[in-house]
Amino acid sequence: APGNPPAGAGAGSPAAAPVSDPGYLTISCTPSCDSVSVDGKSLGAPPIFKSPVSPGSHRITVTRGSDKKVVSVVVISGETVSTRVTM
Repeated sequence: APGNPPAGAGAGSPAAAPVSDPGYLTISCTPSCDSVSVDGKSLGAPPIFKSPVSPGSHRITVTRGSDKKVVSVVVISGETVSTRVTM
């Protein structure tokens, strides 16, 4: 009997996780860059405004010609993280 309530609570918890609000990324480059990707997924040319992403840690990769820079950010549900990358 003690094992059953946690199983029931566990069944409810995964259902609640996907409906948590996304966080948002705003990304710009100085002086400029050609493309931006987050966790390997291309977001196109910057600036990027309030792109929705799942809460948690993300890797942002920006490229300018043959130069590439990678930065890590932590996104919180419902909040916008603004990142300016200097190339």
